Amino acid sequence: MRRQKHHATVADIAALLNVPVSGDASRNVTGIATLREASAADLSFLGPMKYLDQFLTTRAAAVIVDCSVKLTGNGSSHGNAPAARH
Repeated sequence: MRRQKHHATVADIAALLNVPVSGDASRNVTGIATLREASAADLSFLGPMKYLDQFLTTRAAAVIVDCSVKLTGNGSSHGNAPAARH
C-alpha cells in the first residue's frame, strides 16, 4: 500500500497551534523530523536549550520553539527556517 503524502504550509500549522510565525509562513511542510535529520520540507521542534546548536544548523522548513527557550532578535535566530513560538 502506497502512503499518501500530505502537506501544509507553515501558516496552516501555526494556525492549528494558535502560535505566531517569525519567517516565511508560506513554506510547504510534508514531514516531521528531528532538528538534526530534518530536510527542507520537514517540521521540527526545539525544546531544551541544549539543542540550540542543532536549531542553528537545521535544514527544517519550520521549527516550533518552546516558549521557555530564549532566542535573540525576532524569534528566529537562524537564516533557514521560520520559528513558531509555542
